[in-house]
Amino acid sequence: MSRQTIIWMGLSVLVLHASVSHGEMQSSAMTVSTQTTHGAYTGSMERQGYASTLLSASFQGNPYFGIGLIARNARLYRQEGLNDIKQSDYGISLHTMKTLGMGGYLGLWGGVFSIRSDDEDSNKMLIPYAALSARVPGSSMYLDVGWAQSDYSSVRVLQLFATMGFEFFHPSLFARTRIYQIAMNTKVAGREKTLAVEHKLIWYGKPDQWTVTMAGLWGCRVHAFDPDIQVAYTLPDLQKGSGSLTFVHHFRPNLDIFADAAWEAYSKPSIGNDYSIFYGTFGLKYTF
Repeated sequence: MSRQTIIWMGLSVLVLHASVSHGEMQSSAMTVSTQTTHGAYTGSMERQGYASTLLSASFQGNPYFGIGLIARNARLYRQEGLNDIKQSDYGISLHTMKTLGMGGYLGLWGGVFSIRSDDEDSNKMLIPYAALSARVPGSSMYLDVGWAQSDYSSVRVLQLFATMGFEFFHPSLFARTRIYQIAMNTKVAGREKTLAVEHKLIWYGKPDQWTVTMAGLWGCRVHAFDPDIQVAYTLPDLQKGSGSLTFVHHFRPNLDIFADAAWEAYSKPSIGNDYSIFYGTFGLKYTF
């Protein structure tokens, strides 16, 4: 799919990175979550809409180790005369860290993402990914560098990414910038290489009550994989930008409510079609 759903477990990983940079350590806990996403295309010659449901579970064994699992069913609704595309995704992720003192740490995280799809190009594909991360001792700065590889039937995709995050003028604000460099062994959407920059700003409201994340993507990507939220952009179109707004409300001590609105712009040069899609996502997370 051009974008699978924004998944809660991935958002939790992002919030974990930001929280650790603020000096908060996670104790042992298990979480389960569910969410649904619906999207509508504008200007597409081939696509009408998108829908998905997702279940995820994660276990934080102690402040230094965690594991997560996801399962998602999705459907891409296409224009009359074209068959819809159904897809199932499964993923496992792991993370671990070693403290350095003065609030610093070194971390390792990664996993494997699996796709089963009516799209023959991505059917039965595995996407391994991994990253090294760190928080600089005595500061709020977060850094990571990572890798992902996607072997489609028609093309091999190598992705490198690098991230920097820090408190943005105030302890309740956290800014993060990630660079995506993608190289392919044959041209897709007229490109063999793409470069994109993603910016995120996370605002922590009243302590333990709500969090707001604003995000934007500049540049171009083809066949990208987002390791934070385990999203594979499997359709061979050029992503030209995106924007999103995410709201998390800590409704009760163990219950979080999640809502997200996202817009993405694409181009399919082979048929001269520029189009966009708007998504809405709603989810719940319970912590035991």
